[in-house]
Amino acid sequence: MKSWSPYALLVIIAIALDQWIKQLVENGLAFQEKVDLLPFLALFRTYNTGIA
Repeated sequence: MKSWSPYALLVIIAIALDQWIKQLVENGLAFQEKVDLLPFLALFRTYNTGIA
């Protein structure tokens, strides 16, 4: 069971990072407004109500 602890820590960090990024997007991006990062890359906030 001791060998699981690094993996458990990695999973906890990944979940925490995911939730933090979701909060940043919810608070910082307007719905369906494009934010250009590079000429070929943009951020776009939307919702997927289906299976992702």
